[in-house]
Amino acid sequence: MRVIITVMQRNWRNDTWSGQRQRGYMIIKKLTKEQEESIPAFIQKWVSKASGEADRVAAANAVRSIYKGMGEEEPVVIFGESPFSTAIMASLSSSPKDNDSQLHSQLYSQLRSQLHSQLYSQLDSQLYSQLDSQLYSQLYKIYQNSYTSIFWLAWSGWYDYGQYIGVEFDKKAYELFMTFAENVGFIIPYKGVAFVSDKPISIRWINGLLSYDHGKSVEYADGWGIYSLDGVNLNEDEWGKIVNQEFTLETLAKAEMGADKSAVAIKYLKPDLLLKQVGAKLISVGVHDGTELYQVDDFMGTGDTEYCMKMQHPTIKDQFYIEWVEPSIAKNKDADMAQAVAFQITKRQYLRSINK
Repeated sequence: MRVIITVMQRNWRNDTWSGQRQRGYMIIKKLTKEQEESIPAFIQKWVSKASGEADRVAAANAVRSIYKGMGEEEPVVIFGESPFSTAIMASLSSSPKDNDSQLHSQLYSQLRSQLHSQLYSQLDSQLYSQLDSQLYSQLYKIYQNSYTSIFWLAWSGWYDYGQYIGVEFDKKAYELFMTFAENVGFIIPYKGVAFVSDKPISIRWINGLLSYDHGKSVEYADGWGIYSLDGVNLNEDEWGKIVNQEFTLETLAKAEMGADKSAVAIKYLKPDLLLKQVGAKLISVGVHDGTELYQVDDFMGTGDTEYCMKMQHPTIKDQFYIEWVEPSIAKNKDADMAQAVAFQITKRQYLRSINK
């Protein structure tokens, strides 16, 4: 039995979808229970392939095959341990010809149209976007002709699963796409030579976000990488000040790091330190250990009175965090009421859950 998935096209003007199917093929309308239960394994499989040791021989062969498919001469493939060192090697090589940028476009087109048509998103939204912005800011001139292929790992998982449920692909195109995406982390293609970077040696995620408070969340063999917390990209100095508790609310206000970075910095401040910095005054203690309601007068010099609650993390033992409370709720000076509202239940329901 041959199986094909309907190709859907979106009309962005009226936000509608249309699809066509080829006669003689069976369309998959519903997954079996076994197929559904296998999805997490495929996701984990391809997320894990974003880091680790790459097969340089396979990578070189894939690059040469793609060049051949574009009608280009077989290139010399030069490897680096990270996108940064790879780009440095490319920048120190002889000046690229005028049509090298066109070659980059051809490579993208070959992967995008020919391979992709025959054959998103933790890797796309997190790892790809952060690598992309980091490289762009540091290596703008050389980066214009580069190509980060981690994006395609998300599609690799999609195709791998499609094959598992019975979709038939062009075998040659499928294997070439998979080999390229799995082993080529970054490429700068020129006429006659291609500079290729290895994959990261480690990537650290927390709840689907790039985050690590003991070093780089994305690290390559030569030491280059990315610092991030809760999915927010940081430079080394910002990351160090946050994890070492060197920021205060006052210095954060002056740092002008942007809303996302400031929010992460405040989140990583220890609750007792944060309460001390804002001059918080304890006004109520809840029945649950560690639940405390505080009043903050003249918050950040605004003249406003704000309220916050210190509470224990629901899943991590002995870890506390701060949550701000609506003044209309906090004015009752009832920590248990504030906690119940935070859980979106009544105070009676909350107290019953505590007493179980």
